[in-house]
Amino acid sequence: MPLADICCGREGIYNVLQNQMSMDVLMRKMESVNPTKASVIVRANPGCMLQLEAGAR
Repeated sequence: MPLADICCGREGIYNVLQNQMSMDVLMRKMESVNPTKASVIVRANPGCMLQLEAGAR
């Protein structure tokens, strides 16, 4: 997947303090994820899980 190493935009409380920037980073990530049509995204961080689930909706 292209940009697999790019952050999802939810580092700590970054998504609260810099919400618009966080959403911009998430949209960039999802533009890389969506074309794969993957049914599963593996992540190790609970914050990333929440952010990517929000991006998938």
